[in-house]
Amino acid sequence: MNSEQRIQETINIFVQDLRTLLAQATKERLLSALGEAAAVGDAAREGIAPARAQRSRAAAQKAPRSGRRVRRNAEQLAEVQERILAVLTEQPGLTSEQLQEAVGLQKQELQRPLQILRDDHKIRTTGQKRAMRYFPGAGKAGVVRRRNKAAE
Repeated sequence: MNSEQRIQETINIFVQDLRTLLAQATKERLLSALGEAAAVGDAAREGIAPARAQRSRAAAQKAPRSGRRVRRNAEQLAEVQERILAVLTEQPGLTSEQLQEAVGLQKQELQRPLQILRDDHKIRTTGQKRAMRYFPGAGKAGVVRRRNKAAE
Protein backbone atom coordinates (compact mmCIF):
# COMPACT_ATOMS: atom_id res chain seq x y z
CA MET A 1 0.00 0.00 0.00
CA ASN A 2 1.50 3.32 -1.03
CA SER A 3 1.36 6.54 0.98
CA GLU A 4 -1.52 8.01 -1.05
CA GLN A 5 -3.67 4.97 -0.35
CA ARG A 6 -2.82 5.14 3.36
CA ILE A 7 -3.73 8.83 3.44
CA GLN A 8 -7.05 8.11 1.71
CA GLU A 9 -7.80 5.26 4.11
CA THR A 10 -7.02 7.47 7.11
CA ILE A 11 -9.32 10.17 5.74
CA ASN A 12 -12.12 7.63 5.21
CA ILE A 13 -11.78 6.37 8.79
CA PHE A 14 -11.80 9.93 10.10
CA VAL A 15 -14.93 10.81 8.10
CA GLN A 16 -16.69 7.65 9.32
CA ASP A 17 -15.81 8.44 12.97
CA LEU A 18 -16.97 12.02 12.52
CA ARG A 19 -20.32 10.88 11.09
CA THR A 20 -20.81 8.54 14.04
CA LEU A 21 -20.08 11.33 16.53
CA LEU A 22 -22.42 13.73 14.71
CA ALA A 23 -25.20 11.13 14.73
CA GLN A 24 -24.75 10.62 18.49
CA ALA A 25 -24.73 14.37 19.15
CA THR A 26 -27.86 14.83 17.05
CA LYS A 27 -29.61 12.02 18.91
CA GLU A 28 -28.66 13.53 22.28
CA ARG A 29 -30.01 16.94 21.28
CA LEU A 30 -33.21 15.44 19.96
CA LEU A 31 -33.75 13.46 23.14
CA SER A 32 -33.01 16.54 25.19
CA ALA A 33 -35.54 18.55 23.20
CA LEU A 34 -38.16 15.84 23.65
CA GLY A 35 -37.68 15.80 27.37
CA GLU A 36 -35.08 15.10 29.98
CA ALA A 37 -36.83 11.94 31.15
CA ALA A 38 -36.38 10.30 27.74
CA ALA A 39 -32.79 11.50 27.55
CA VAL A 40 -31.99 10.03 30.95
CA GLY A 41 -33.27 6.58 30.04
CA ASP A 42 -31.57 6.42 26.64
CA ALA A 43 -28.34 7.93 27.92
CA ALA A 44 -28.17 5.42 30.75
CA ARG A 45 -28.84 2.48 28.40
CA GLU A 46 -26.30 3.58 25.80
CA GLY A 47 -23.68 4.95 28.17
CA ILE A 48 -23.90 8.42 26.62
CA ALA A 49 -22.79 11.30 28.84
CA PRO A 50 -23.16 9.57 32.23
CA ALA A 51 -22.62 12.79 34.21
CA ARG A 52 -25.36 14.52 32.25
CA ALA A 53 -27.64 11.53 32.77
CA GLN A 54 -27.05 11.68 36.53
CA ARG A 55 -27.90 15.40 36.62
CA SER A 56 -31.06 14.76 34.61
CA ARG A 57 -32.00 11.84 36.84
CA ALA A 58 -31.65 14.06 39.92
CA ALA A 59 -33.83 16.71 38.29
CA ALA A 60 -36.44 14.10 37.38
CA GLN A 61 -36.55 12.85 40.97
CA LYS A 62 -36.90 16.39 42.27
CA ALA A 63 -39.99 17.19 40.19
CA PRO A 64 -41.98 14.09 39.32
CA ARG A 65 -44.18 14.46 36.28
CA SER A 66 -47.37 12.61 35.69
CA GLY A 67 -47.99 14.23 32.32
CA ARG A 68 -51.05 15.92 33.75
CA ARG A 69 -51.71 19.52 34.50
CA VAL A 70 -50.90 20.72 38.01
CA ARG A 71 -54.06 21.65 39.90
CA ARG A 72 -53.55 24.12 42.71
CA ASN A 73 -56.01 25.62 45.11
CA ALA A 74 -56.34 29.35 45.74
CA GLU A 75 -54.01 29.18 48.75
CA GLN A 76 -51.23 27.55 46.73
CA LEU A 77 -51.65 30.08 43.90
CA ALA A 78 -51.49 32.94 46.41
CA GLU A 79 -48.28 31.49 47.87
CA VAL A 80 -46.64 31.33 44.43
CA GLN A 81 -47.82 34.88 43.69
CA GLU A 82 -46.25 36.11 46.94
CA ARG A 83 -42.97 34.41 46.05
CA ILE A 84 -43.01 36.00 42.59
CA LEU A 85 -43.72 39.46 44.04
CA ALA A 86 -40.94 39.05 46.61
CA VAL A 87 -38.43 38.10 43.92
CA LEU A 88 -39.50 40.93 41.61
CA THR A 89 -39.31 43.44 44.46
CA GLU A 90 -35.70 42.43 45.10
CA GLN A 91 -34.76 42.01 41.43
CA PRO A 92 -37.06 43.95 39.08
CA GLY A 93 -36.79 43.41 35.35
CA LEU A 94 -36.30 39.64 35.29
CA THR A 95 -37.09 37.57 32.21
CA SER A 96 -39.33 34.53 32.45
CA GLU A 97 -36.35 32.17 32.51
CA GLN A 98 -34.65 34.16 35.28
CA LEU A 99 -37.90 34.28 37.24
CA GLN A 100 -38.29 30.51 36.90
CA GLU A 101 -34.83 29.97 38.37
CA ALA A 102 -35.36 32.48 41.16
CA VAL A 103 -38.74 31.07 42.22
CA GLY A 104 -37.75 27.47 41.57
CA LEU A 105 -40.72 26.51 39.40
CA GLN A 106 -41.15 25.42 35.81
CA LYS A 107 -42.66 27.56 33.08
CA GLN A 108 -46.02 25.80 33.19
CA GLU A 109 -46.25 26.32 36.94
CA LEU A 110 -45.61 30.07 36.64
CA GLN A 111 -47.96 30.96 33.79
CA ARG A 112 -51.22 31.10 35.75
CA PRO A 113 -49.87 33.02 38.78
CA LEU A 114 -48.16 35.53 36.46
CA GLN A 115 -51.39 36.04 34.51
CA ILE A 116 -53.34 36.63 37.72
CA LEU A 117 -50.75 39.14 38.94
CA ARG A 118 -50.87 40.97 35.59
CA ASP A 119 -54.68 41.04 35.59
CA ASP A 120 -54.67 42.43 39.15
CA HIS A 121 -52.07 45.05 38.11
CA LYS A 122 -49.64 43.84 40.77
CA ILE A 123 -46.92 43.35 38.17
CA ARG A 124 -46.26 44.92 34.80
CA THR A 125 -44.33 43.78 31.78
CA THR A 126 -42.27 45.37 29.07
CA GLY A 127 -41.22 43.79 25.80
CA GLN A 128 -42.68 40.84 23.99
CA LYS A 129 -42.12 37.11 23.88
CA ARG A 130 -38.61 36.15 25.05
CA ALA A 131 -37.65 39.79 25.58
CA MET A 132 -40.49 40.28 28.08
CA ARG A 133 -39.38 41.53 31.48
CA TYR A 134 -41.42 41.57 34.68
CA PHE A 135 -41.60 44.45 37.17
CA PRO A 136 -43.51 44.90 40.44
CA GLY A 137 -46.47 47.29 40.47
CA ALA A 138 -48.68 48.44 37.62
CA GLY A 139 -47.41 51.93 36.92
CA LYS A 140 -48.25 53.39 33.52
CA ALA A 141 -47.49 50.21 31.61
CA GLY A 142 -50.14 48.28 33.55
CA VAL A 143 -52.88 50.76 32.66
CA VAL A 144 -52.17 51.01 28.94
CA ARG A 145 -54.39 48.66 26.96
CA ARG A 146 -53.78 47.41 23.44
CA ARG A 147 -56.09 48.84 20.86
CA ASN A 148 -58.33 46.62 18.85
CA LYS A 149 -56.96 46.79 15.29
CA ALA A 150 -60.42 46.15 13.85
CA ALA A 151 -61.72 49.32 15.55
CA GLU A 152 -59.05 51.51 13.95
